[in-house]
Amino acid sequence: MEYIRPKLETIKKTNSSVYAELGVCPAYGHTDCLIMAQGDKSNLLGVAYASVDKGKISGISLCIVPTPDSAERSGIYPGLQSN
Repeated sequence: MEYIRPKLETIKKTNSSVYAELGVCPAYGHTDCLIMAQGDKSNLLGVAYASVDKGKISGISLCIVPTPDSAERSGIYPGLQSN
């Protein structure tokens, strides 16, 4: 939380749009990921992997390696209605 809280506060202050797209990018023992972008869906910033324990998220790793452009994109943005 110490790492992510300032980032979330900056996003809120700047009123910047953020996007999380479902994707596939094998690394660190994970396959499924979120491909993160800010401002525009094409402005890819990183990849997030979730660790799950007993059906609950136990950790989230934000990564710039592998690069987000190396991920297989799905075009699915949970919570965002398609236009």
